[in-house]
Amino acid sequence: QDSHKLKKEHFSAFFKTKLDRLLKKEKINHLIICGVMTHLCVDTTVRHGFMLGYRSTVITDACCSKNSDYHKAAILALKHGFSRVMTVKQFQKAIANE
Repeated sequence: QDSHKLKKEHFSAFFKTKLDRLLKKEKINHLIICGVMTHLCVDTTVRHGFMLGYRSTVITDACCSKNSDYHKAAILALKHGFSRVMTVKQFQKAIANE
């Protein structure tokens, strides 16, 4: 499969990038999200994607923030309507059962 690189300069991976166009071209509508600064970049990307019509799964133990309270708060907020959340182990089990 082809790989793509995008330069991201803002909290959202969608803002001022070609990500939305690329995902639509590839007919991708469900995103698996992990990354640093859960309360900023991960949160903003998930919410932006949600507003664009994407479903997402955030892998909680593949994300982090400077402060664990920020991380926990972001995960708690995201799972109330914006994203499915699970650990790496839960994700591996879920995809093994598909």
